[in-house]
Amino acid sequence: LRWPLLLTDGCVLPRMLAYKLDNARPQLLVSAAVMCMEQAAISATPPWQHRLDEHREFLKTLFFAAFWGVTMIRVGLLGAHVWHRQRVFDFLAGSPWRKVLGNNGTGVHWQLLHLSHAFVTGVLCHILAVAPLYVLITSMQHSAVLLPLRVAADCAVFAWFHVYDWNDWLYRDHWVSHHDAADFLFLHGPHHDALPVSLMAAHDVGMLEGFLRFSVGHPEGFMSPMLTTPLRGVQVLADMVFHQYVPGVAPYSQAIVYYGHHHAEHHFLRLHPLGSGFDRSPDGVPTNTTEIDVRLAGYNPENKVWEWFCSEVARLEGHSWW
Repeated sequence: LRWPLLLTDGCVLPRMLAYKLDNARPQLLVSAAVMCMEQAAISATPPWQHRLDEHREFLKTLFFAAFWGVTMIRVGLLGAHVWHRQRVFDFLAGSPWRKVLGNNGTGVHWQLLHLSHAFVTGVLCHILAVAPLYVLITSMQHSAVLLPLRVAADCAVFAWFHVYDWNDWLYRDHWVSHHDAADFLFLHGPHHDALPVSLMAAHDVGMLEGFLRFSVGHPEGFMSPMLTTPLRGVQVLADMVFHQYVPGVAPYSQAIVYYGHHHAEHHFLRLHPLGSGFDRSPDGVPTNTTEIDVRLAGYNPENKVWEWFCSEVARLEGHSWW
């Protein structure tokens, strides 16, 4: 037995926060500045019909509609995994996950426990990832009059970050998450504790990690909720699709093979890739691929784990419908 890390290393929390702040990109400050400019403009133009109260109530309704919509889809996927639980655990027993499961994937009670754990992990990660957004909705003022200008500015900042900095930001953040013990234990680790299925996915993060990512990491944390609320919902759904590493169960794994999402290897107990992991990024951005892992770590996308996974998808799901 050992003393808890928080007691033996008093620099744990400051160091984790320092890592996050050190990796922040200029788009984060620009996004925060745009938000402050909107607040100043609202204060300077009280006669304008900003419709602050109506706008806030609409944003709150949109927020909960997006959250519960995604959660209901997650519930449906939980039902699919429970129904096909033997298929799930038979596949994992023939994968690198057999080292993790041991004999704990054979009994029905263990199977239900693992699937429930994955589901709860996904829901909690989703809640904490969107918590900063809810704080923004309820604590800041949002003008209906200035909305077109605000959304246009935010879209420009989002594109700037996503095209030029996102994959580099992700690689560095993810590298630290797997090389700093405290970061992995308290932030990123819960994402890897759960089964490699869609149920556990929400922005590729652990619980507290998601809160920090959208507070002091991604510029979306300060963008207009009218833009980021539906964006977060779409991002979580996409993350669920691209974390379905058990073929033959909804939402299925053909999209992973089609886009060459090598992140599957990472959840089959390999370190790399640490970047976005795509051969062909779904957003069409050429920088959001495995190239950064190849350049920095000598990663080989055509490896045995990837070839095995692709062959299993072909065997269990047949020919692609893409």
